[in-house]
Amino acid sequence: MSFGKIRMIVSVMLVLSIVLLTACQSKKAPATESQPPKETASNEQSAAPKETSQEAIDPLGKFDPPIKMVGARYSNDQEYPQGESLDNNRWLDAYRSTLGIELKWKFMTTGAEYSEKLSVAIASNDIPDAMVVDATTFQSLLDNDMLEDLTEVYDKYASKTTKAALSETSTGKAALEMASRSGKLYGIPETAQTVAEKARMLFVRADWLDKLNLPEPKTIQDVIKIAEAFATLDPDGNNVQDTYGLAVAKSFLFADFGDLSGFFNGYHADPNIWLKDASGNLVHGVIQPEMKTALQELQNMFSKGILSTDMAVNTVESEWDAAINGKLGMSYGVIWTPAQPLNLNIEADPEADWKAFPIVSADDKPAKVRGGSPTGDYYVVKKGYSNPEAIVKMANLFIENLYNIPNSKLITDKKGDGTDGTISLVGLALVQAFNPDSSVKTATLLSEALKAKDPSKLDKGLKGSYDLALKFPQDRKAWLTYRLYGDEYGSYNVANYYDKNDLLLLNAYGGPPTPTMISNNKILRDLQTDIFTKIIMGEAHIDEFDSFVEQWKKSGGEQMTKEVNEWYAANN
Repeated sequence: MSFGKIRMIVSVMLVLSIVLLTACQSKKAPATESQPPKETASNEQSAAPKETSQEAIDPLGKFDPPIKMVGARYSNDQEYPQGESLDNNRWLDAYRSTLGIELKWKFMTTGAEYSEKLSVAIASNDIPDAMVVDATTFQSLLDNDMLEDLTEVYDKYASKTTKAALSETSTGKAALEMASRSGKLYGIPETAQTVAEKARMLFVRADWLDKLNLPEPKTIQDVIKIAEAFATLDPDGNNVQDTYGLAVAKSFLFADFGDLSGFFNGYHADPNIWLKDASGNLVHGVIQPEMKTALQELQNMFSKGILSTDMAVNTVESEWDAAINGKLGMSYGVIWTPAQPLNLNIEADPEADWKAFPIVSADDKPAKVRGGSPTGDYYVVKKGYSNPEAIVKMANLFIENLYNIPNSKLITDKKGDGTDGTISLVGLALVQAFNPDSSVKTATLLSEALKAKDPSKLDKGLKGSYDLALKFPQDRKAWLTYRLYGDEYGSYNVANYYDKNDLLLLNAYGGPPTPTMISNNKILRDLQTDIFTKIIMGEAHIDEFDSFVEQWKKSGGEQMTKEVNEWYAANN
């Protein structure tokens, strides 16, 4: 399941609620898994309580008598305030005291184990009352008629703030469509970011550019020249050739750091989405000829020592370490990359500076950058559960505390270990609801204020961030806030640039996973990663790409293309 990405999205929300004010974030491994907590409940459910007419229209109305719910979700090495735990914490108390919901966990564990436990529960027809699922599991549950229709309870119980997030933003509306079938809503989609915020951008050691008297990247050719200079001209000044130009993780087709999607986008290709061809049919980007051109250039770069010789085994975290330790000059990344890992390099090196740049093109045609899916996960209710409106009320409770209650102790609190650190508590909530436009609006407000040197439109929290950003570059603690929002090199401003200039490349297929996607997706992903790695490292001739295309088609790609186009023809 794709829960690693969602863990990172939560980090973006923390950029707004914590990092924005403190300009400080500790290093956290992108895929570290904790020991799973002990299961705490069996699947039990109470009879529906009687509702008053007032309760029926109150988005936060309390069930009386209380109802029982068994839930499940993935976790991310959650920290707890002192005296609290998985089974005894403020979110469980709030569900009980505010909503009248007695929630017990069937399981709450890390992403990989969550997927396994959920698969077992589905196979044994013993799923929780409410849970978070990815798109594949969502479709599987629908196919087996295991999900409750949420259409009426969403319309009736969703608060104004919830509907503003999901029904009144372009990303939210698209996400609701993905959670619907034949006009019926079967899940509350998680929409932590806009499509633009999930797009890749290029992060460059700006101090190395200055040191080597190099221009800012305007074309792919510039990127290649900069990467070669970073690898060969000793930008760290230690008289040892121990730096390299461009991060490449072994998961370079699907990573958030050390990813090469932005490089492929510069050649008007994308390995991960469906595109519309000249005849109006959908084709997969990974087998298009533009991919071959980009792979040839990457092979040339590897042969010159521009890329790490260990790219076949490099993890995302090892590429983080290279950046933090001053051995890496560039990486394609995402909007939160300045917060993790680049801020750790800034803390370690008083001379270091990174800037974000839009993806650049290999020719005179502007590069379009792949935007993200409107959502990846859904909060769903087991068919037959007596009070499906409870999941909507849980979403309301979360979103009201996140946006409308300043300094809510349900969202963040100080650590209980005597330090000055702050911890996020959003991971303890069964249902998490975000307004995808909120971070963009925040970024725009702060950027415009900094540009005009006028903070009059900012609230108290943003005024603190404004004051901090003004101290850059003299105050190194201001680096993160400035490089998120401060000028055209801020990551949020690069995302806004994509959106305003129609530079987002969207997946032409917006339907559910097809049968062949479900059965063959991993096979096809492993196939493309394997052959592309060999081509880049010179272990396979570039013409092996043509053989890969044929093998991809025979390994399920051709049937998948047929299924995608059948859906597209029926829905467009």
